[in-house]
Amino acid sequence: MVSILQELEAREYFGMRLGLSKIQGVLAFLQHPERKYPSIHVAGTNGKGSTAMTIAILLQQAGLRVGLFTSPHLIRLNERFWCDGRTIDDASLERLAREVDEAQKSVSLPEPLTFFEWVTAMVFLWFAEQKVDVAVLEVGLGGRLDSTNVVIPDVCVITSIGYDHAERLGKTLGEIAYEKAGIIKPGVPVICGVQDKGLQSVFQKKADQEKAEMIFVDFSKRLHRHDDGIFDYDEYKDLTLSLWGSHQCENASLAIEAARKFLKIHQISLGEKIIREGLKSVCWPGRLEWLPQHRTLLDGAHNVDAIRALVRFVEENYAGSPLTLLFGAMKDKEAASMLKHLAPFASKIIVTRPGLCSDTRHIVKRSLDPDLLKECLSHRDIKIIPDSQKAWQEARHLLGEGEIILVTGSLFLVGEVRQFLVHP
Repeated sequence: MVSILQELEAREYFGMRLGLSKIQGVLAFLQHPERKYPSIHVAGTNGKGSTAMTIAILLQQAGLRVGLFTSPHLIRLNERFWCDGRTIDDASLERLAREVDEAQKSVSLPEPLTFFEWVTAMVFLWFAEQKVDVAVLEVGLGGRLDSTNVVIPDVCVITSIGYDHAERLGKTLGEIAYEKAGIIKPGVPVICGVQDKGLQSVFQKKADQEKAEMIFVDFSKRLHRHDDGIFDYDEYKDLTLSLWGSHQCENASLAIEAARKFLKIHQISLGEKIIREGLKSVCWPGRLEWLPQHRTLLDGAHNVDAIRALVRFVEENYAGSPLTLLFGAMKDKEAASMLKHLAPFASKIIVTRPGLCSDTRHIVKRSLDPDLLKECLSHRDIKIIPDSQKAWQEARHLLGEGEIILVTGSLFLVGEVRQFLVHP
């Protein structure tokens, strides 16, 4: 007999259908749990997850009870449901899944909720039960038609714009920016990390239409990076960030700005001590995560812009160090282009297939057959090992003195590898 959570998990892979009407109907039946607490809404191509997590940590350090909703999960669905540093327990997750299922049946939807709509409704209910002071919500895909976009937040955040999900969001950066700008609401201030002036005009136009304050954070003037994850932002000097990568300083700056704006609205101050302690304590697994005992670096970069940021990190921190690349991607990603960006830094390349090692069929259906990547680097000797656990074991076997393994290309792949390394 299929459990309610198995039914929910299977639904993730029936396809995503953007739109708000179904979740609006379900939330109305559930008496609008999403309206029972203030929220901060975070969109963007890259950096939105770590930005959302950092905002949540800063607000928690300020004394608030904070809910955080992010996606995707690395290993377990529970990871998407976070409140004051803890994830939801299995019993509550199953109970909420049943409650939302009963609601969708009661309102006679024209078609069932998608996986993400179902999970979004569940998290709204859970945050209401937890009586959070604020919910930090990461957009799943795009913004305008994403199921999280039913909220009227106190603050909106837009991190970056890049090419991803072009088949759904548009083929140009302007079209993608338009979809992200869809989270901007009447009178709600917007913190934006987009630096391109042309793209800024897309957000400014939407903000003007909604009479919303638009705050573009100019990193060139307000952010100064030092070595080893130390940076200055505005009046705050020598801030230490626990997350690796120079791009994380930009995400942290947006988080500081968003937390300050939210707390100012609620007449709470964000002291310098809170900022310093908060930034030191942020943990975001699978994103430039170093596992020293396995000599393995995990990074869930899964589009070209994220891979470029990863390459910059490798150049800055592992220049001259031999690197074995373990790569796997999903079918809807620019996998060949990502692999070509990484190849010059790899002494050995192994390509694998996310989902195969655990026979996770719904992931396998979405993941790219590694044989299709052989031709994109015909001049290189590429090993094809479809099972990701066997692929990592081979990478470990091949390691020489001072070499490391880099696992990247997909968060699903990173989650699999992390599971058998951290939780064998």
